[in-house]
Amino acid sequence: MKLHMEWSGNYLEVNNVMERLVVQSGSNVITVDDLPVEYRKQDSELNSLAFEGGSLTKILENVEKRVLTRAVHASNIKQRQKWPRH
Repeated sequence: MKLHMEWSGNYLEVNNVMERLVVQSGSNVITVDDLPVEYRKQDSELNSLAFEGGSLTKILENVEKRVLTRAVHASNIKQRQKWPRH
């Protein structure tokens, strides 16, 4: 979590959020869903797609491409493993 957020060097804020998560979490694993809403990363690119001037098919293709690209990136798949070569 800390690696992907800008905490501006505020150790106390990070510490307070972590303490709150540990106390309030009902399980042994803390996930993004446990974070307060203001700390969750918003995917503004997917949430604010420009739907003007595109067909439903084109919009769905663009969304699918973005989601798949992010999934590949998040799973650390090497470039040559992403898509088979023909």
